[in-house]
Formats: sequence, C-alpha cells, structure tokens
Amino acid sequence: MKRMRSFFHLGRWSFRATAVLLIGLAIALCADPLDNWTPVNSGTTNTVVRVEYGNGRWIAFAQKYLTGPPYIQTSALSSVDGTNWGPLDLGRAVNYLSDIRYGGGKWIAVGGKEISISSDGISWTNHAAPAGVDLDRLTYGEGKWAAIGVASGTNGPSSIISTIALSNDGLNWTNQFHTAEYLSSISYGGGL
Repeated sequence: MKRMRSFFHLGRWSFRATAVLLIGLAIALCADPLDNWTPVNSGTTNTVVRVEYGNGRWIAFAQKYLTGPPYIQTSALSSVDGTNWGPLDLGRAVNYLSDIRYGGGKWIAVGGKEISISSDGISWTNHAAPAGVDLDRLTYGEGKWAAIGVASGTNGPSSIISTIALSNDGLNWTNQFHTAEYLSSISYGGGL
C-alpha cells in the first residue's frame, strides 16, 4: 500500500510527515514515524491557518492581520509535492478565506459571503453564499457538503445566529438549522 506524505504548517514553515493532525489554534501533531519531520518554507510570511490535500494537490490559506478594514487579508498557496509552494488566485471579490475542503471530486473554499468551487484546484468559479449567511467552516461526507456560519436573526444584524447549511453540489445550499449559540467547528465521521 502506498503511503501518502502529509504536511504540517506553522507560520511560514511546513513539516513533512506521514500523518498529520492540525486542530485550530491549538496544534496537535501526529507523525509516523515521529523522527521524519522535515521543515519546508511555504513561501509566505503570513500565518498559514488551513491546509487540505485532494486530487494530487495541496492548498493552504495564509492570513495577515491588518490594523484597518478589512482587518484580515488571506492569500492562497498551492503545491503538488508539499515542498514547492506558489500563490494561488481564486479570483474572489473579497480577499477573505476561512476554510477549504476537498470531497466528491471538487474543492470548495468558503469565507464571508462567497463560495469558491474548483474541480482541479487551479481554475475556480465564485458564487454567492446563501442569502444573509457568512459561511465559516465546512466538511464533506457521504456525498453531501455541510457548512456552518453566521446569519442575521429576525431582529437584524444585532441578533446574529449560527446556522448549518447543507448542499449536494457545493453550489446550492439550504439552511437546515439555526441557533443562538456560536458554532465554531464542523466535521464528518463515523456515519454521524
């Protein structure tokens, strides 16, 4: 069985290993074997906050915090070997990305009120998120996409609520659930 090489990103550095686990701002690492980590410069001075592998390609997001609007600037990076990284243009109107996943033969990136979709990780089309929803995190499982985000409540922008949206194709989304509680992460696994 062929083992896939994975990479861990911390700031502008990547570490090559056989297996990796990255959890939000608290970083957990897993490598097999543990003594085979190799630092790799990802080519950015911004903080790499997301990384995903699919269809023979690595895609990562790096963020830079600004003192004025838009406060966060995001750049995308791409690599086919995890060692040589280059900039990736998703052609988005807003320079903010919060999550990326690969599933069902396509890449989907979300952030703000935009959804970016690609079949190859190179050419992207951008679409509006469901009305009134800023998508923040997404996952894929059993042929469906699920995303969480925030939406304005019935009392306008002052009554922000979390929402879960579902999609069969990544383009057409239906809001399925709303709560006044803040939802910060979503994942699929174990049939749940």
